[in-house]
Amino acid sequence: MLSLHAADAVEPGGGRPAVPGGAVLVDGDRIAAVGPLDELAAAHPGARVRRWAGTVRAGRTEALVLPEGGGGADPRERGEAVRRQLHAMLRRGVTAVDGGAVGTAGAVGAAGAVGAGDGAVRSALDRSGLLRGPAPALVPGARADFAAFAPDGTCLATVLGGRLVHRLA
Repeated sequence: MLSLHAADAVEPGGGRPAVPGGAVLVDGDRIAAVGPLDELAAAHPGARVRRWAGTVRAGRTEALVLPEGGGGADPRERGEAVRRQLHAMLRRGVTAVDGGAVGTAGAVGAAGAVGAGDGAVRSALDRSGLLRGPAPALVPGARADFAAFAPDGTCLATVLGGRLVHRLA
């Protein structure tokens, strides 16, 4: 199903200029096009249109930081702590996790690191749909990962793999 995510401006990144009154055309889990909303809507009249007040751009990239203690010794407790943190990240417009390891709040150096090799952490990260590494630019053919931000910086919506995973109520 085609969907258009329209905003006051689309900032595609990758050194390309912002598109005022722009939109991102999503086909499945991929970006099909980025351009002016009127042109994309005319070329794809059956596409569902979602309008966001503000800017659509690549999402934020952040490190995953767990509560002090890493969420507990029990793998289920760690998994739940990671899931809560990942959900909070989606609400901030994060579409990518920086690096292969995560840390704990209040930890200093490697002693506080919880490796992405930890089964509970790895499983929660894999299920989240967040990319590892920097958030990519909005270009045709790329995975449809982006966020819509209000003028004050509040995240209005987060899209991962073409799916709306967060929407501000």
